[in-house]
Amino acid sequence: MSQASAVEKPSLRATRALLAICFFLSGGAGLVYEVLWSRHLHLLFGSTTESVAAVLATFMAGLGLGGHLLGRTADRSRSPMRLYGLLEIGVGLYAFLTPALLVAAQHIYAAAAPHLAPGGAAQTLLKLALAAIVLVPPATL
Repeated sequence: MSQASAVEKPSLRATRALLAICFFLSGGAGLVYEVLWSRHLHLLFGSTTESVAAVLATFMAGLGLGGHLLGRTADRSRSPMRLYGLLEIGVGLYAFLTPALLVAAQHIYAAAAPHLAPGGAAQTLLKLALAAIVLVPPATL
């Protein structure tokens, strides 16, 4: 065994361990985002069931959209880890905007809701649309 290959193995192991930690933390952050979004949407919707359903639906839609829009780009990327890092930075930056976007969604809903039948399909669609506008971009990233 050459000295160069002996040096590369611990470095490769350390890199893999660091990546595993990053992926773990990223997944944990995603779960935290989902819980926070659900709680904020509960305030908007007044129903835990509707808020969790909206978060789940928009999160899955965002994941699918991200795979569709960025899948080929990631496959052709010379540095997929760099692309992944940039997408994670995008999610983090978007997290700073989320509270303001949720407040804006509340104002829009409060202005529109009196003109809609309580508990009707139009009101539910408005809630889902507002949730999608706020949540699909970070889920896509």
